[in-house]
Amino acid sequence: MGAGVKEKSFRNGANPFWAALLIVVAIAWLAGDRSVFGDFPSGYSFTAIIFSTMMLAFAWLGAIRPVVKAGPSGVVVTNPLDTRRISWNEMEGFRVESQLVIVLASGAQVRCWAVQPARAALMTGRRSWVHDVIDELEKMRDSYRTPPGTSAPQPPS
Repeated sequence: MGAGVKEKSFRNGANPFWAALLIVVAIAWLAGDRSVFGDFPSGYSFTAIIFSTMMLAFAWLGAIRPVVKAGPSGVVVTNPLDTRRISWNEMEGFRVESQLVIVLASGAQVRCWAVQPARAALMTGRRSWVHDVIDELEKMRDSYRTPPGTSAPQPPS
């Protein structure tokens, strides 16, 4: 990207904590396995390896991988199992449900796992950090959206 053009990343702040916790539990489970101390193989060893692998996979897919990146060309939504690139012109609006939802001009919706409101704010209807993310994305969309009849994105003012 050129000078002065910033790409912004949005991710739930609690995700690194939960990922670290799952990784620590998985490693502790394996370290406490009897096979580490010379009693290999045992049925318990296989179970510990399977469940630890599942915890590590869940930490990666559910807490580390999801992110929303916004830049001049649009938004890249990385969810656990897929990645979507959406140009600013394709976006109609944004909505908050149990996670950020990007509404496309075609009527389709893209859910963003990385941006979720706090449950307390969701239950009480209060504003949460997700609304700040939406405000930021709307400013970027307004700055970078290509007016009809032109092909280059407009620089922010």
